[in-house]
Parts: sequence; C-alpha cells; structure tokens
Amino acid sequence: MTSGVCLCDPGYSSTSCEYWAGNCHPNCPGACRGPTAYDCVSCQNGTPPTESDPCVCDTGYFGAQCSQYGGACPKGCSLCLENTLESCILFEDFIEYDSTDEDSIACIDGYDSTFEGTCEYTGDCHAACNHDLRLDGTTISTGPVSCSGPNPEDCNKCNRNAFRDLHGECTCLPNWTIDPDGGSMSGLEAGCELFRGICPSECYTCDDLGDCASCNNNASLAVDPVTGLAICECDADYTGHECQVYNGTCDVSCLTCWGPLSDNCITCALNYDIDHSNDACQCKEDYGDAASGGWCNEWQGDCAGACAVCTLGPDPFECETCDDNAYRNRYGSCECSEYYSGYHCTKFTGPCWPSCEFCEGFGECSMCKTHASGQHCTCDWGWSGPDCSTYSDVCHEQCHGCYGPSEFECIKCAVNASFNGAGACECNAGWARFDHDSNSSDFPIFSDTDD
Repeated sequence: MTSGVCLCDPGYSSTSCEYWAGNCHPNCPGACRGPTAYDCVSCQNGTPPTESDPCVCDTGYFGAQCSQYGGACPKGCSLCLENTLESCILFEDFIEYDSTDEDSIACIDGYDSTFEGTCEYTGDCHAACNHDLRLDGTTISTGPVSCSGPNPEDCNKCNRNAFRDLHGECTCLPNWTIDPDGGSMSGLEAGCELFRGICPSECYTCDDLGDCASCNNNASLAVDPVTGLAICECDADYTGHECQVYNGTCDVSCLTCWGPLSDNCITCALNYDIDHSNDACQCKEDYGDAASGGWCNEWQGDCAGACAVCTLGPDPFECETCDDNAYRNRYGSCECSEYYSGYHCTKFTGPCWPSCEFCEGFGECSMCKTHASGQHCTCDWGWSGPDCSTYSDVCHEQCHGCYGPSEFECIKCAVNASFNGAGACECNAGWARFDHDSNSSDFPIFSDTDD
C-alpha cells in the first residue's frame, strides 16, 4: 500500500491483481499463472501440476523448458544430446554408429569388440613393429599381440634393426629400411630388414659384408671369381650406373627409349603419341597401320579442302592428287581454282549466265530464271532478252500493250475494258468477249442485256 493505495505485487496486473504478467518458471513448457513451478498451465508431459507435484524436468534434463540434457549417455558414447545412440555427438575410441540399426554401435574397420564392450585392434601392425615367431617358422604382426593400432607409435615393441624415437614411433636404424613388398624373408622380420648401406651400384640390397642379396632392374646375380662375393652384372644392352642406361634397339613405335619393349618409349616415332601412364606410343588419331605392317605412316582421315588423295597426312602440302576445280600452287599445296571455294572446291562463286538463277560452273546451270528452261536455260516461247525477261509475243485480247501473255500483265486495257481490283483487265459492264474460231483476233462486242 502506498499513500493509502493498494498496488499489485511485482509481476501481477489488472484491477484485481489476479493476472500474472511476468516470466514463467523454466520448467513450464508454455503459459503460466504465476512465477513458480506450481503455476504452470501444464507440464512437459501435458498434465497440469498439483499442490503436491509441481512441474519438474525429466531425469537428465534441465534449463529453460527442460530443453538441455545433462544426463548419462548410452554405452559407447562420450557426449550426447539425449540418452540415445542416434543423438550421440562423440563416440568412444574406435566406435561408430551402426546406421543400419538405430539401437546398435559397431567397431570401426580393423577393430573387434571385446567382452568389456570396448573395441580392440586386430589388424596388421606397422612394418617397424616386432614380428612374433610362430611355431611353423613364419612370423605374425597383428593386434593386439604386437600393437594397439596400425601406426608406428602403436607398436608394443619395435622390430630388430629399429628403435623408438623421441615421438614414440618405431623407426628403422640408419642404413636399414622396410621391405617395400611387406613380406618376410626366411622367417625373419618384414620391417627394417633391408640393408641400405654402401652397396655396389648394381645391387638393390646387400648385407653389411658387401654381398649382393638382390639386384637392381636390368641386372642379375653372379659370383666374383676373385673375391667369391655375390655381385650383380648388367644384363645385355644395359650399362651405366645401376644398369639404367639402355643401348639396344628401340621398338618401332619409339624414337628414343629406355628399354626394348613398346612400353619403354621416351619419345615417339613419326605419327605416334606417347601415353605417359604406361610409356607406350600409340598411333595418332586417323593414322593407320593395317596396310603398313605395324607403322603408323598412312593417313586415313579426311584430306585438306582441295585434296583428292592424301595418304601422307592432312595438311595441304601433303596432297598427292588435287580435287577437280583445284590446282597445285607454287608452294606445292592444292588450292581451289578461281571462282571455286568450299570443301573439295565444290562451291562455284563465279558469274552465271543471265538466264541462270544458280549455277555450278561456267555454263552449268542448276536452276533457270523465270521464263527460261532446259539444260542450258533457253528462253521460253514468246520471251527474249539476256535474262528472258522481255515478252515479245501476242498480248491478251483485253490488253492494249503488255509485258506478258495474261490479262494481269497489261500495260493498258483495250477499248471497253478496265483494270479490276485484282489488277487484271476485264470487259466493262455490258461488254463481252467475242469468241470465234480464230486464235489470233478476239475482240469485244456490245451485248444488249435488256430483253
């Protein structure tokens, strides 16, 4: 009460102070009648609170409208949005969600589940890890016996000729390396078993006494007759450091090569292109070898525009025979004769006869002009002039002068005739054509239409 006036408590309004206008309790999912969890209109489960049971968040949930989860995650999950595998944000090590079954988890590739519900590595170890000897003389290096994962830092113990470096990784000792084939040699460890010290240049591997154990490509094992040591000698046609220089004959498709085979090319012979994925030379597009015994020296594609025959190649200077309407210029290339153009010089661009609409050469009309016809486009009967456009025959009987034989081609109309709306001369009203047997002199007469 202030100065004798009753005021609503904070958060309440209306004249009787019965309506709550403040914030609802965080456990209320919607509307409320007051600030406490007892004043919610309904709880998360849809039922209203009672005097003894206010609205409370489900187990594990908290925050505004119980929207945040802080409870336990399902087995195999370290961080989740709620207690389901589907809502897991971070799985434990080597575990992944099985998308085929929403209630299942599975170990990632290379790991198997244990009785304790964890995932244990059972794949191959890194080559630098120790290889355990089996009773049959072979070796094995798999998890969990020899390692806990596939990387060099996962080794339980390093292989012989290897040590654990400052990063905890098993690393080969100097001059020793890992077998690139990953296999075993007479039951020995596969990792760090190859000596890479100072060997003769022809040796691929050798022991620490200098005996060659294997040879580089293009070399073969032999015995030194003086020292008795195992040595490597270059194969025939090979020489130089590590026997890498080839001095023999190249394949027919190669211009230069590093070996005798068709896929040993460095550069290609004429009309070949190299495939750098396998060092083999293939015929260039449109070059064939069927008629040349394996050589790509015959062009089988289209000739240049003025060539008729071109087995050497597509360029104009490689023409063997020029097309009709073409000639060989001073540079040796075929080009179209005057007034001819287009592919194989088939398009005539010179002047046509006046009576030709289109032509394919001098005197070779392909379409005649109007009032001309025949192979040579001669003027039709009654027409003359260079382009057959001049009419010189009898005019229509209703014309007085004309430029063609029909009533539509009158210069003026005859007596008692006039032009109609279509532009033709016709007899005036009351006048008609006089028909008789003569073909040369029809003339109009008066016709009385009154009885």
